[in-house]
Amino acid sequence: MTYLDFKQSLENWVRANYTNPDDFLQKIDWNAWVHQPGANPPNNGLDFKTEGAQNFENLADMYIAGNGLTRPDNYTAYLNTTDPQL
Repeated sequence: MTYLDFKQSLENWVRANYTNPDDFLQKIDWNAWVHQPGANPPNNGLDFKTEGAQNFENLADMYIAGNGLTRPDNYTAYLNTTDPQL
């Protein structure tokens, strides 16, 4: 898949699922995201955080805080997730 295929797929999905898709799509700087090093510019106003991702980030932070010697209290959430993106 090329980035142009991805771009078209994302734009089609946004248009099908958002009330004001152009407001969202205009915030994506494709040139900076695809052709320049580093993450997509942080001031674009886009937020892809989810509650599940935040929970897993907290699990990782707790594991690091325990120097890898202890498990976070709710570590089974990691073992039992069915979300392939987490």
